[in-house]
Amino acid sequence: MSKMLYLVEYILEDGVPIDETSKNLDSATVPEEFNRFLEEHGFVQTIRIMETATCPPSIDIEIIQENDEERLEQSVRFVEDRTLDIIRRDKQAIAGELLVPTETEATLDELYVWLHIRSLLKSEALLSRGSRVAKIVIG
Repeated sequence: MSKMLYLVEYILEDGVPIDETSKNLDSATVPEEFNRFLEEHGFVQTIRIMETATCPPSIDIEIIQENDEERLEQSVRFVEDRTLDIIRRDKQAIAGELLVPTETEATLDELYVWLHIRSLLKSEALLSRGSRVAKIVIG
């Protein structure tokens, strides 16, 4: 079953995100390969958020572990390496041969998925450094 990554902006109360204030900024389909990478490296974290501002935290969500720039950077590097592998593979496949439109289309679609994940990861890093609070939710 494929999962999604969601870049979600929250308002915090006492450092805890409030679900009713959540705003989805972006989303991307996650290839199984990236899911495995996150799980194998322990980058998935479950946190509890509030449903509303005055309620105790009661909703569990999975996020890419926050407050750890090294883990986020490793995730970005993994995605960039995968993206470069796709480009290299496609370049080798068409070197000296005719370009096959269906293969090129599939490669571009795969490349788009990985570049979109990279953009989402980079956006989270930029937003988290500012005054806004963003998390990458796995769903």
